[in-house]
Amino acid sequence: MFADALFRVPSLHLADAHSAGGGTAHLYELRRPAPALGGELGSAHGLDVQLLFGNFTGPAARLFFGEAPPPAEALALADGIRCSWASFAAHGDPGRPAYRVTDGRLTRLLDAERSTAAYPEDATRRIWEGHGAEPFDLL
Repeated sequence: MFADALFRVPSLHLADAHSAGGGTAHLYELRRPAPALGGELGSAHGLDVQLLFGNFTGPAARLFFGEAPPPAEALALADGIRCSWASFAAHGDPGRPAYRVTDGRLTRLLDAERSTAAYPEDATRRIWEGHGAEPFDLL
């Protein structure tokens, strides 16, 4: 619930509003678990940043990847994320369909195999529908 209120719901509201206003939004969900601790962290917040920048050895990266070299799947996923972001930065197109409320809220699913599908947490989205995720003090 905390992750929904802090990350998921505000991102969805922003994507919905931007799309409804005629803008082009692209949503992704990282589903690949962090290798450290036997995957117990799941696809923790911030893991995508380490993958994007190819940081597998810095202090923050070790929290996600441990001391061992990253598995080949993580390297391939990181390369795919970088290519998508570079394409978006250069051309405004990350190489996948846009997120639109009217088209099933297509979302890029980042895992060992990358795919695009209808928003995968639609039940959660519906629970939060009509409820704002108000800012709150993190201290």
